[in-house]
Amino acid sequence: MSRYEIMGYQQPQYLMGPAMGQGYYQPEYGGVGQQLDILGAEAAAQVPPGRRAIVREEYTKERGLLLPFGRATVGAGLTADFTANPQVPFRPSSLIIGATAIAGLVVDDIKVGKNSQFVASGAAPAAAFGSDATFKGLKFDTAVPGIDIVITVTDVSAVDNVVSMAMFGVAAD
Repeated sequence: MSRYEIMGYQQPQYLMGPAMGQGYYQPEYGGVGQQLDILGAEAAAQVPPGRRAIVREEYTKERGLLLPFGRATVGAGLTADFTANPQVPFRPSSLIIGATAIAGLVVDDIKVGKNSQFVASGAAPAAAFGSDATFKGLKFDTAVPGIDIVITVTDVSAVDNVVSMAMFGVAAD
C-alpha cells in the first residue's frame, strides 16, 4: 500500500493541500505580494528564485495498528455511540465487536468524520463484525487527526449488553 492509499488518495496528483504538504501554492500570501510554496522535500529543491518554500515532512512508512474504542454497557433497547480520534492518519480495514450477547446488538452506522461508511441506510448485525466473522477486507475512509470515527450501536435484546470494539488498519508514520 502506498502512502497515497493510506491517506485515501488513489494517485499522487490528488495530493494537493497544506494538510498533505504537497504542491500547495498560494499567491499573495500574507497580503504583501509574497508567494509561498509548501512542498515535499524533493520538490523544495526545485523552488524558483524569488519564492520561499516551507518544507513539510511526508509520511513515508505505514504500520498496521489497532484503534480501540473502549468498553461500555449498552442498556436494553438503547443506542450508544463509540468514538475514537486517531492521532495519526489511519485507514481502518476491519472492525471487531465483542459483546456479552452479540446476537442482540446491531450496528446502526459507522462514520468517519461526517461520511457514513454504509452504502445504504439501515442496521447491520453486530455478528458481522464478531471475532469469528470471516470477511475482514473492508476499506474505510481515512481519518486524519481531528476527525472522529463514530460507531453507533443499538441493543435490541431485552438485557443490558457490555460492548467493546476496536478497528484494525494502516496508519501513516
